[in-house]
Amino acid sequence: MLFQSVNSLRGQFEMTWVRENEPGRETSGRGRHWLVLGAVLAISTGYMLYFFDRGWIPHDEGTLAHSAERVVAGELPHRDFIEGYTGLLSYVNAFAFKLFGVHLLAIRYLLFAAFVVWVPIFYYAAARMISPLWAGAVALIAVFWSVPNYPAAMPSWYNLFLATGGLAALLKYIDSPKRRWLVAAGFAGGLSVLMKITGLLFVAAGLLFLLYHETDAGTNTPDDRRSGVFLRLAVGTILIAAVTALAAIGVSRGTWVDVYQFTIPGCAMVAIVGRRVYRAGYLSRTESRRIARAAVPYILGVAIPVAAFAGHFAAAHALPDLVRDVVFRSARLMDGASLSPALPLGLIPMALATFVVIDFNGKAGRVAILQDGLGIAVIALMLVPKAGLMLEHLIWISLAGGTPVVVLALAIFTARSEKRNGGWRARSQSVLVGCVAAFCSLVQYPFAAPVYYAYSLPLLLLAIVATVREMPVVRKRALQGLTSVYLVFGALYIAPMKLPGLLGPVADDDTAILELPRAGLRIARADAEDYPMAVQLLRTHALSGVTYAGPDAPEVYFLAALRNPTPALFDYQVPDTLFHQHLLERFDSLGVNVIALRRRVVHSPPLEPEILAALESKFPFARQVGRFTIRWRR
Repeated sequence: MLFQSVNSLRGQFEMTWVRENEPGRETSGRGRHWLVLGAVLAISTGYMLYFFDRGWIPHDEGTLAHSAERVVAGELPHRDFIEGYTGLLSYVNAFAFKLFGVHLLAIRYLLFAAFVVWVPIFYYAAARMISPLWAGAVALIAVFWSVPNYPAAMPSWYNLFLATGGLAALLKYIDSPKRRWLVAAGFAGGLSVLMKITGLLFVAAGLLFLLYHETDAGTNTPDDRRSGVFLRLAVGTILIAAVTALAAIGVSRGTWVDVYQFTIPGCAMVAIVGRRVYRAGYLSRTESRRIARAAVPYILGVAIPVAAFAGHFAAAHALPDLVRDVVFRSARLMDGASLSPALPLGLIPMALATFVVIDFNGKAGRVAILQDGLGIAVIALMLVPKAGLMLEHLIWISLAGGTPVVVLALAIFTARSEKRNGGWRARSQSVLVGCVAAFCSLVQYPFAAPVYYAYSLPLLLLAIVATVREMPVVRKRALQGLTSVYLVFGALYIAPMKLPGLLGPVADDDTAILELPRAGLRIARADAEDYPMAVQLLRTHALSGVTYAGPDAPEVYFLAALRNPTPALFDYQVPDTLFHQHLLERFDSLGVNVIALRRRVVHSPPLEPEILAALESKFPFARQVGRFTIRWRR
């Protein structure tokens, strides 16, 4: 009786949660889909426009713009200068400069265009699993919690956009198993790798999903024989390599928080896939053929853009430089930017949110009153601005640190659903979004700053959708209320996130336009006043058009339109321990008459005392401008 009651309640919930996504209902719900999507796109576009030109992290903007400017000048990433990413983004931003002019807003124009394309793709992915209204709400939460909070054209945003596109293609493949969707998903993954090497995370997640999907797609005949040794070895190698890599990341810094945040989610999905693949103790020939037929077009899709990009470097005899920087130098660059995740205190508000939405089968009246009271109290506090700000951290960490719990719960629910007949489509969807959310969350490694949570948080929302769909009993009204909390909180409180220089509507009085020909952003008033003064001083004394700005100040080169005498954007990128000494010796031959010394460095070590003393001697005149000391000689 209890089992029947639970299944009945679950069925009633699924009627509203999944109604428009059952086979045969797509046509009847098409009008509602377009209506909801139109509203979501209009709200998202307007919201993004409001934040479009706001806030900056100077060295991030400088990295993007200075790299693109060097490409426009004919330099090749990795060969002529140290490219911080794979390199495609520098070409994209160079294209933006040619289209819109050489200024910081230009590269944000293309980000905005990509964002407008991403919103309907994300909505589509959510709508494959839930009804239009729910999908629209989830899409808006994804918008409010992500790009508008930090609208710099960072490669990780493009990783998010392309991962969502690849995920949407794989969701389509579940319903329509045609190879073109596999090629499309792989192509998105390949482009993502070219934006930033972390695009490999989506590629790995997609491959892991295909292993599961193709072994769950059908049943074997009783006389189906074992597959060949090669395929068994290949599949086993993929699973072992995934677990090994995840474990290595978790223990690399010797903290249990890393294991919790980075190892547990991925290993949970690898365990589900391995359990399914080897449920009979071996891979059958039928399953192996299905896996191969799916994996080949997927990998081909990845290879197409990667091969084209590598061919461009090979034609310029710079392929070894590309491989050296992307494969070998990346590990060293990570040492310059390392930040461990926060303690998983989000488990507490997450547990409270789960408590509010669980239906205790109507037999616990006092519990229901407590659930309603807790939900009403949170909503009431959010209506009071000061109280809402007090809740900011708790609500933020309830999602930001939720990947391990959500993915682990999704894996458990998926394992339980395998015991029931049917449900193959929903099960494949769950494994797909679980793999993508788990692996793409590794973008937070090794630098788990708040914005790095946002780079993958929309993918976590899709995993939450799949998890809630698998939960036995849910209070629909409580779920609606909880969704509203995250919507309102995201729209009113999450911007800005707690990052230096990111400014939102609550700080308008402290912002100003950076009045420089190459800028145009609305930033902190202090920066808006200091940078033009620094640029004026530099341009007045830089008679040769060359200066040194640093450590870690690539934005100065771009804003002042002065040449960087080094191949580096950040000083720590150069392995030469005598880098500053050698640079000092070249100042005369380069005609450097003025330098900008940053007082507080970002990632690189501070200048050595003897180097600093030599610079003060060579450039005796000085003026303090904000975070910089401008030094020059006559």
